[in-house]
Amino acid sequence: MDKYRRLVKVATKHYKKDNGFCTVIATAIAMGCSFGAARSRLFHLVGRRDGNGIQRNHHISAMEMMGYKMTLVTNQFQSKTLVTIQREMKKTTGTYFVYTRQHVTTIQDGVCEDWSHNAIQPARYKVQCIYQVVDENDSLFERKR
Repeated sequence: MDKYRRLVKVATKHYKKDNGFCTVIATAIAMGCSFGAARSRLFHLVGRRDGNGIQRNHHISAMEMMGYKMTLVTNQFQSKTLVTIQREMKKTTGTYFVYTRQHVTTIQDGVCEDWSHNAIQPARYKVQCIYQVVDENDSLFERKR
């Protein structure tokens, strides 16, 4: 949750004209990079503009271009809303993108890194799909050891 708060603080302080940046925050958390680096990569790879989000398929394509394996895992979970999926995924490890119609939430190692965290502002948005995010660069590095 602290990662999300730090990223939002940077975004609102230094990128005043930008909003609708849930994909930028999700990308930054998954990559472990700054808001600016994630924002720049999404701009260069899929043309994300300030003040606009990007479509799910563009976000997934951008993550794959950056060396991340995106695996659809929706069927592994029974939950239907962001409120219930957070409870169900509490014991998961790894990084997951939970997509709703107009939003993406990141759950990393069982912690919701988003404003929709149940302790802040529970959201009953209907979950459309869930992707597990795996850094293929790290797994290649691990195999070479």
